[in-house]
Amino acid sequence: MITLKMVVESYERESQDREKLFAIRTMLTHLCAACGVSDIEEIRSDRFWDIERTMQKHLVSPGVKLSKKTQREYRHRLRILMKYARAKGYYTQIEPNISPEWKAVAEEANEKIHHVACWGIMKLGKFAAQCGYEPGDCDKKFFESYYQYLCSAEGGVAQPRISYNRSKLAMQQLFPNDFPDERFYALGSKNNESYRLPWNEWNEEMQRDIQLYSKWCTALYMKGRPKKCKQKEETNKNNVTRLERYVGYLHRIYGIPIADIDWDAILYPDNVVSFIEYLDRVNQPNGVYQKGYLQLFLNLAINFLPCGLSRTCPYVDELNEIFSAYIDIPRFRPEDFADRYEEVKAIADEIWKKRVRYEAINLKAGTESDNGIGLKTIASMYMKELLVRLAIFRPFRSQNFRGMCLDTNLIEKNGKFVIRFENEAIKTGKYIKYVEFPFPEALLPLLKEYVEKQRPILQGDTKFKNLFLSRAGTPLIKHQIRKIFLDWSMKVHGKHLTTHHIRHIAATGYLKRHPGDFLTLQKMLMHRRLETTIRVYSQFNETHASKHFDEFSVSIDNEMYLKDVTKKRRVNNTATRPAHPVLRVNDNFNGKEVH
Repeated sequence: MITLKMVVESYERESQDREKLFAIRTMLTHLCAACGVSDIEEIRSDRFWDIERTMQKHLVSPGVKLSKKTQREYRHRLRILMKYARAKGYYTQIEPNISPEWKAVAEEANEKIHHVACWGIMKLGKFAAQCGYEPGDCDKKFFESYYQYLCSAEGGVAQPRISYNRSKLAMQQLFPNDFPDERFYALGSKNNESYRLPWNEWNEEMQRDIQLYSKWCTALYMKGRPKKCKQKEETNKNNVTRLERYVGYLHRIYGIPIADIDWDAILYPDNVVSFIEYLDRVNQPNGVYQKGYLQLFLNLAINFLPCGLSRTCPYVDELNEIFSAYIDIPRFRPEDFADRYEEVKAIADEIWKKRVRYEAINLKAGTESDNGIGLKTIASMYMKELLVRLAIFRPFRSQNFRGMCLDTNLIEKNGKFVIRFENEAIKTGKYIKYVEFPFPEALLPLLKEYVEKQRPILQGDTKFKNLFLSRAGTPLIKHQIRKIFLDWSMKVHGKHLTTHHIRHIAATGYLKRHPGDFLTLQKMLMHRRLETTIRVYSQFNETHASKHFDEFSVSIDNEMYLKDVTKKRRVNNTATRPAHPVLRVNDNFNGKEVH
């Protein structure tokens, strides 16, 4: 059987970091004490699955006097060693003492949900084996007895409510038809605000702390606060809203009582992982949304608790590991959006096809009736088509589309329309009073049709002057504009696109055809400084600039060669020789490709 000594020896042979090896050897002495053995050779692979929790209980026991930093270091080193053992196939993370049926459920939870859910299933399976329950036999009475078991001394769980909810949530996700618990159906909801809990409904201690956090972040000067933690009022307001959503999730969905929610519960790694997985399930298009929450949690653990409350957080290493899992989330790199104009155009064409189909149905029906399409639906399709096509020609920000009003931003001059934005609506700085762009001539027929006939249908009795209106006659908000692009891009291409993605697509497409013309791009994107445009898009432009320079170098080489050949012919006045083939980019020369 595989022993821990064999794993350590294998790791030492493959590892090149001497400092890590020394830290692991120091940790192993405490691990032997935790497992009650004298040598690591006595720790066999059948104990590997629970060895991390055994080490945790040993480190926090009264007899072990280690600093919090040392405890985190030992847990981290053991986690690295166990991760190496799993990668080598020395053991599985499933408890060997549970039945094959529960073992299959635990493996499914580890694969589909998270290893934390796998631990909850294993704990549940171990209790079910004592009661003679199989995965399909678990009912409400069984879960009530399981919760009582966790609360007892035999359960040995520090936070029984969290362990209970984690197990039940995992079972509900794996077997949604067998566990019709209405409270847990909220996990599939797309309404992120439904579970938000305002901070004035928290317990008194947390209310004082959250007020102190706002003051600590936004005060002009706060002794002991790092400079990077100084926040604007709007940033702090967004962070408090994030905490309200998270605490609401812990209370209303995860089931933790208000009185038990403190900073330890907020930063507890299992709670954080559960919430991040929940955000993945509520149709968030990318990991940037989750990353904002993780950055907030790290800031609270590393900066606010030690500096603002004079407390230490024991979960810093675990939070760093969770955060590192999201570091590899693909960010919005501009070079990833090159040559994607056709995708955006396909979205607009698909909206046009659906709008034409709706109009044909109404024309065939003769009038708007039960067999026809509502006039507001067709008018809304006109609005969406104009919005998407205008985003292709003029890559404005979402806020510019929302605030675009007739007679204020869309002005008619000499029979042509001009788009004008004042200083307050753009980011070009206080020295530029306004910017003007001619309205694309290709979209003028669509604009006139929408403004003269379709927009009044959407406007109804309201008096809003915004160009883009909802079916209720109100201006589109940020969420509605985002939803238009997300829904239609998913229908057409199966992936998400936003207005900011289209800005990247337009910018990279322009630079590909006009390398180095950052000044024009700055004006179109309404950047305040040219350095911003260069910083964002220079990496993409380097590749194409190199390609153009290669073409220039080859052309110069050809010209010099031809001049040299012509000069020799004139001097020697000899018979003409076969001309040397002119090199071109991507030609092979002596077996090598010329760039």
